[in-house]
Amino acid sequence: MARDASIGKTVVVAAIVYAILFAAHIVAAAKDWTLLFRVIATSLTCMTFLLGLCLAWMLKNENQEVRKHAHSIGSWISIPLAIGLAYAYAGQDFNITLSGAFVALTLATHALTYRRLS
Repeated sequence: MARDASIGKTVVVAAIVYAILFAAHIVAAAKDWTLLFRVIATSLTCMTFLLGLCLAWMLKNENQEVRKHAHSIGSWISIPLAIGLAYAYAGQDFNITLSGAFVALTLATHALTYRRLS
């Protein structure tokens, strides 16, 4: 029970950080703050492709099984985020090839980082 609570809180914190970054990238784009926009967009991209690792890192004081479970949850959350990211990179147009590539990259990065937790 405590395991699920700590993971749940961590997912909520990560979601809040992601939402703040997402809102900030919109503001930066609207204000033509190119450098800030690029930094935020890069952060969002990295967080999307590495969400499982981010969650495991945020739970660094928990045992290995809790961190692995959080990583697994993060990998599943990353899949729709990767599709949304592909949509953004395609200029707000759905591109099946880019979406597939981003999902594949997400799955690959999560598979590799999960193995590092073992």
